[in-house]
Amino acid sequence: MVATDQEPLILPWDAVKSRYTSNDYLRKSRYFLEYAGLLDSRLMHHKRGPGFSVERERHEITRAMTSFISRSTQEPKWAKGLVISFIQAEKGRIAKGEIGAEHLRGCLKPVKLACELNDIPIAWKNVLRLIPGGRRGGPDREYTLEEVRAILAAASLHLKVAILFMASSGMQVGAFDYMNVGDVSPLTLNDNLVGGIVKVYNGEGDDEYETLISKEAYNIFQDYLSTRRGSGEKVDANSPAIVIRSGRSRCASPTIKNSLNVILWKVGIRKEKKRRHEFQINHGLRKFFDNVAKDHVDESFVERLIGHSGGVKEHYDRHLPKPLVAQYLNAMPYFSIDPAYRAEAELTQKLERAEETHGKEFTELRLKLLERESESRELREKVRHQDGVLKEVMAMMKEMKEERERELLSRKTGHP
Repeated sequence: MVATDQEPLILPWDAVKSRYTSNDYLRKSRYFLEYAGLLDSRLMHHKRGPGFSVERERHEITRAMTSFISRSTQEPKWAKGLVISFIQAEKGRIAKGEIGAEHLRGCLKPVKLACELNDIPIAWKNVLRLIPGGRRGGPDREYTLEEVRAILAAASLHLKVAILFMASSGMQVGAFDYMNVGDVSPLTLNDNLVGGIVKVYNGEGDDEYETLISKEAYNIFQDYLSTRRGSGEKVDANSPAIVIRSGRSRCASPTIKNSLNVILWKVGIRKEKKRRHEFQINHGLRKFFDNVAKDHVDESFVERLIGHSGGVKEHYDRHLPKPLVAQYLNAMPYFSIDPAYRAEAELTQKLERAEETHGKEFTELRLKLLERESESRELREKVRHQDGVLKEVMAMMKEMKEERERELLSRKTGHP
């Protein structure tokens, strides 16, 4: 909150609980503020990620947003005209394929919130209709499996952790700015390790969610932690999940992104400089997961795994449901990068299907046996009943025979 001569103004990043969202709003605001002429682009590091903390940048963005809010409270028509002009300018970039419609919406989120918090009357519902395409992203594609393998082969151990986490869960690279060792736990089934559970943006309010990672990703993470402990680092639950090579501080998301960019050029996946490449360095891994997952997992579950909000119920119930876990495990061969892990996952699936099939066959055999036992029991009862009837008949016949013999004897002797 920044005080002016007239009344206190509320900045959008001061009105959200999540540190991640606060930094994200601060970062995205600069595009609009630069267009408005309130912020000098030469003072900004445009490639810096959501976790940036350069105080001069934060100060300049805060000063520019304060100027925008202050003037907009006095001239709301000027603010509305500026927003519309910004949208029209960015629509040209959308048409050229340089950005997606959602990028433009994201840049306007903090501006919209600033206006709402400071009672600046803009009909946002009508203004946002000027943005084309609804939820249409940019024209970039996902990584192919072969490309991910090539990057992984050239990556150091800590980068392998980042790559496999993003490729098997769809988490954003910014998650590593907040992730600690204790946020990663094993996923077991019948006392066997089958994967990992990760708390993403743990402690960051509404941005916090749980997701799953492959067994391959979890094992690589454990190897990485063993290496850190072997070098003398004291690793506990509060230690950063990924650190720089010296082990003294957290490896920030911009560092991960820059390192991956170096590898892309090193292995020859990128060969020429372009304003916009076929795929984004980090988001390409998120898209890899998203596209693979939607072939094998319910779309609602995929949205949950990549951290998209599922409504009010999602806000109160954040545990991963059993059907989601089951579908993820069935799809794990396709999330795994190493052929050995893919083969292991496929073999596990085949064994489970065989056990299930044999289990059904055993159940059917047992039911048939019980049916035969029931039939045998009924047959024995019939035999026992018939044997009793036969004995009664034999006794009656014997008695009749004896009676007949007595009659004959009586006739011969003349005595009754």
